[in-house]
Amino acid sequence: MTNASEWARQLHKWHQDDRLAHAYLCVAEHSQSVKKFARLAVGVLLCEHPQNGAACGVCSSCLQIESGNHPNLEWLAPDGASLKIQQMRTAIKSDTLKSMSGNLHLLVMEEVHKLTVEAANAILKWVEEPGAGRLFLLLTTSPSSLMATLRSRVQQMRISEDQEDASGNIQETEVFSFDTQEKWEELQELVREFGDSAFAGARTGWHLVSDKWVKWNFNALQTLAFADLLIHYLHECASTAKDSAAIHRYAELALAAFQVRRQLQSHVNAQLAWETYLINASRRDEGLGR
Repeated sequence: MTNASEWARQLHKWHQDDRLAHAYLCVAEHSQSVKKFARLAVGVLLCEHPQNGAACGVCSSCLQIESGNHPNLEWLAPDGASLKIQQMRTAIKSDTLKSMSGNLHLLVMEEVHKLTVEAANAILKWVEEPGAGRLFLLLTTSPSSLMATLRSRVQQMRISEDQEDASGNIQETEVFSFDTQEKWEELQELVREFGDSAFAGARTGWHLVSDKWVKWNFNALQTLAFADLLIHYLHECASTAKDSAAIHRYAELALAAFQVRRQLQSHVNAQLAWETYLINASRRDEGLGR
């Protein structure tokens, strides 16, 4: 079977080739696997600058997805024990008011096996004859529980389990593992100082990191954790900045940090990579990284 990341890349390719179906029933043994797929698929399909079949994570579209207010995304989850008919009616009404320009609109429904009979009947025509550019991703761990009339209107994809899905949350148990809470808080403060130095174009900010790097002897996973925290911090700064110049600046820095993270996965020298990142950030008149 195909895992979540591979299916997301495949959907992106089908979208590029104009071969997307209008609806997919996305099936996995565990809910975290199918939700992971949906997040990856939504990200790459709506991203403005996807890279290697994955979302860039820093464009305005990715930031809107992260904040939960992307205009082309409707994400529905059960209200209590079920997906209710009123939820479906509200979603259908909202969808009919949106543009039919052909731009991709994604409608994700979690745990569709929890649709009430009335709710399932209410969406049959919507799923079978969606508006232009609509794509339904129906998520479930129990496809046999769906009404046969609904199953017949969608294509099924079965998602295999990733190791991190089967084991719980690998990031919490491995990537973000530091000896003490004090060290973890110190790392977060370090990320903020480093991000602020990059925004200010201060090359001297590298010394903040290099001293800690030597002192703590970062392993590969902790090195990636630093990159992830920096990208997240720059995202937050971009989302709260008041003027367009600052938003653009933070977005540039986040994109460059994402590119460094990719380099780190190829086992480049981490200290050199981050020092180069700050040098490029200081060249404000030339543009970040150019």
